[in-house]
Amino acid sequence: MRDSATGAREGRPPSAPVGPALQSLLEGLGGVAWLKDEQSRIVHPGKAHHLRDTLAALLGKSPQEYLPPASAELVRRDDLRALQDGPVETEEWLSVGGTAARLRVRKFAVVGTGGRPFLCCLARDAAPDHAGGTEAAPTSAEKRIEHRLRMEKAVAAVSRLLVTSDEADLSEICRILGEAVGSNRAYIFETREDVPTMDNTFEWCDADTSSEMENLQNQSFDDFPWWYGRLQRGESILVPDVDAMPPEAAAVQATLRAQDIKAVLAVALTTSRGELWGFIGFDDTEGTRRWAPEDVEVLRVVAEMLVSHRERRRTRATLRRQRAVLQAILRQMPSGVVVVDVPSGEATFASKAAERILRRPVHGTNYHAVSEKLKLFYPDGQPCPPEQRPLARALEAGVTTTDMELLIEQPDASRSTLLVSAGPVHDRNGEVIAGVVAFTDITERKRIENTLRHSQRELETRVLERTAELAQANEALQQEVTERKRAEQGLRLFALQWQATFDALTEAVSLLGTDGTVVRANRAMAELTGVPLEEIVGRKCHELLDCDCPESEECPLLRSSRSKRRETVLKRTADRWYSISTDPFLNADGRLDGAVHTVRDVTEMKRVEEELRENHALLERIFDTTQMLIAYLDTDLNFIRVNRAYADADDRPPEFFPGKNHFDLYPNPENEKIFRDVVESGVPYHITEKPFVYESNPERGVTYWDWSLLPVKDESGEVEGLLFCLLNVTNRREAREQIHAYQKQLRHLASELSMVEQRERRLIASALHDQIGQTLALSKIKLGGLLESLGAGPHAEELKYVRQLIDDSISYTRSLVFELSPPILFELGLGPALEKLSRRIGEQYGLQVRFSDDGRPKPLSTDLRVLLFQATRELLVNVVKHADASFARVALEREDQHIRITVEDDGTGFEATESMRQTGAEGGFGLFSIHERLDHLGGRFRISSQRGQGTRAVLTSPLRAGAEPA
Repeated sequence: MRDSATGAREGRPPSAPVGPALQSLLEGLGGVAWLKDEQSRIVHPGKAHHLRDTLAALLGKSPQEYLPPASAELVRRDDLRALQDGPVETEEWLSVGGTAARLRVRKFAVVGTGGRPFLCCLARDAAPDHAGGTEAAPTSAEKRIEHRLRMEKAVAAVSRLLVTSDEADLSEICRILGEAVGSNRAYIFETREDVPTMDNTFEWCDADTSSEMENLQNQSFDDFPWWYGRLQRGESILVPDVDAMPPEAAAVQATLRAQDIKAVLAVALTTSRGELWGFIGFDDTEGTRRWAPEDVEVLRVVAEMLVSHRERRRTRATLRRQRAVLQAILRQMPSGVVVVDVPSGEATFASKAAERILRRPVHGTNYHAVSEKLKLFYPDGQPCPPEQRPLARALEAGVTTTDMELLIEQPDASRSTLLVSAGPVHDRNGEVIAGVVAFTDITERKRIENTLRHSQRELETRVLERTAELAQANEALQQEVTERKRAEQGLRLFALQWQATFDALTEAVSLLGTDGTVVRANRAMAELTGVPLEEIVGRKCHELLDCDCPESEECPLLRSSRSKRRETVLKRTADRWYSISTDPFLNADGRLDGAVHTVRDVTEMKRVEEELRENHALLERIFDTTQMLIAYLDTDLNFIRVNRAYADADDRPPEFFPGKNHFDLYPNPENEKIFRDVVESGVPYHITEKPFVYESNPERGVTYWDWSLLPVKDESGEVEGLLFCLLNVTNRREAREQIHAYQKQLRHLASELSMVEQRERRLIASALHDQIGQTLALSKIKLGGLLESLGAGPHAEELKYVRQLIDDSISYTRSLVFELSPPILFELGLGPALEKLSRRIGEQYGLQVRFSDDGRPKPLSTDLRVLLFQATRELLVNVVKHADASFARVALEREDQHIRITVEDDGTGFEATESMRQTGAEGGFGLFSIHERLDHLGGRFRISSQRGQGTRAVLTSPLRAGAEPA
């Protein structure tokens, strides 16, 4: 949380303090919602709303930073009440940059990642009173709000239970959630350790539903693969109707039906390591139902809370057990032990033996203050300065001191002799975080030793000089023997205490003789080797793990005897790896007198190392064989590494680049700014076909590249490097430009061919009209005169039939002339030609066609006039053939320097894009041809249509200056 606040002050977004499920809940809440930590600092602004900018500006800030002191204190007090006692309704001000908002806020506790409590703040506008003072029936929206409030209260209640106690009643949590979601039964299943089965461990039922917990024990995963397979993947199971479950869920369906369950919801309980702990379920026995997505999200949040609570409870229980074992060992040790914290100097632990030896209270006091009052002396009587004392050296310099003999002056002016050892405690970064000092009062032992030495000298003197005092000497000797027995008894008691401590160690330890024979071993060694404790003593150390004999150069005992220090080797048996260490005991002559033999099973660590090596090798092969150019740079834009493709692109070996600056090799201020912006913002950068010229090889010309510039971030989110990926797309760009040129040429050729076709059609139409049409007209006139001269003769009927045939031929010829190239188009213009075309199509096909012209002049070139007429006719023919329409409209208009023709119908409609593609592909004039030819002449063709809603096509073209009127 401290990192989140710091990030907000530095302009970086704060890290999310909660898991994804709780974030989804926060962003799904209605109204204005935000999240606070235990210090009342805003750490998450919720979803987008009108106060989001205000909340974003307040990220990482406490009320004291944006409110007056009195108001800030009230807000802080309400926050504490909500965290400790339950939901609180209050009013709160939000103020930033001169803008303030007063809100009615509901606050309740939620649980984030790792079990940490947070405060959810939800603000809503008050609902207006009903008119007339009569309460109206609740709407569906009001019911949803009420349901959402019930869910919020349920989450707050569950969160409060989980936050306030490590032993929360999970059956009560089932009741709270079951009543909130409106189910008949709510329950929790938990997996058994090392067995793929589950048991129903907690349950709640409403008054009309019977319990099933006793019947739902030892449920095997293999019996319900569909159900447990989805749970193991972390999925939620929503079954709105049990009778509609898929065939692969038949086993689950039968079990649910046996319990008269109509609908069921199950949410997986998955640990942070991705392991399935169990699931929380909700049954509906009254009928089918659809589970609201927001309810499922809320239940996922609760599932995350339950998992966090369980893991926190287990972790704390483990720590309590380990701490209790350690403290029990330390309390039973005859030596005094004190642990001092850095930098406070507080004595966080002090055994009773320590306070007895020092004759003063130590636990919970400032050890530096206690140490200043202690009067310590070297064995020669010289004062021992505070900075030279073992614990001070451990705390200040991290120095370990072993068996240092010091004298301490007690409050009664007597002096005791202490044997002192001290050492530092390091954190994972190597920093000293505490110091441990152990000391033993050896005053009695020293007194006995001095007494024995003095008695022995006195006895020898008396034997030599005073034979007459033999009786007195014998008496003194008996006294000395008694004292010695007492000392031996004390030593035996110390040995028993030492053995208890030795056996309590969790690491496998044994004591070796100089030849590698085990002299003593603890229980952990027996468990590790599988050899009974009573059979280990007397065996060689290498026999316990089937290792090489002591003569091997890899034997740690042999190496310790030579180096006179700790030696560690790795040994592999048939299926395990062990780390074996020996710490030598040296006698006064510096020769080996034995060793401490320690064994650790490191099989799992070796397996992880092997996987890492394999993954590294795979990444190396991919890095060096990919055709994409890849470079990795530091934040100063110096090369760290490039792949072979990157080096080959510049005709240099890969080892040339590391350590060199990218823009020393390829100067480009614009690109350098892009690189530095990515380093500062942490936002990736992508661009396609960016031009580049090799200054060292200008003959290559301009090349084009697709860029991907990706920031590489560390665990705290800071950019620590850049991954630069390039792909040469020069050939692709050149090919596309060539295709565009070909397309332009083809369009021009197609337009020219179409114009040639129209000119040929006009020549043919002219020939039909001027020659064949006139000949037929003359034949009709001549035949009419002949009929008048014959009167009612025998051949009159046959001549009338021939004249009718000539009339039909004349009509067909006129129609053919109009189809090929209507003369009216060239004589009167586009408007009259389109009007006649509309009337002709309507008469010929029984379609009601309405034509309109705005009457404004529309000067067009002949080619464009022909193109627009042909396009309009094609559109009307399409209406007749495909639209199944009863009405069509053709509108001719002028807009500034453009002409526009609109053709629309009330037909069945079609997919416009697909139709244009297919029509063009068939080779006819088609919609595609209309589009291409208009586009070539600077015009546009737009068509809009949907199934069942008719079609609207619009032709737009620029007017040609100096052309004939349309």
